[in-house]
Amino acid sequence: MRRSPTAHDEGAGDVKALVMAALVVVGLFVAGSLVVWALHALFGVLFYVLIGALIVGGVVFIAGRVRKSVGGSDRRQLR
Repeated sequence: MRRSPTAHDEGAGDVKALVMAALVVVGLFVAGSLVVWALHALFGVLFYVLIGALIVGGVVFIAGRVRKSVGGSDRRQLR
């Protein structure tokens, strides 16, 4: 028995369109979530690198100031 195309077959096309639309929405949500996660991770790493650079720079600056204040003179004068 072969069936002729009826209104029932057109309903299947509507369901397929709804499923495809839902998949597009889910795909956009997943892609957006991945982008937000990646940016959050990137900015987190950049934040820690910036804080580390500030700490290292501060330590180098303070160490230089301490060396100058403890030495009290230039290297050229010590030779």
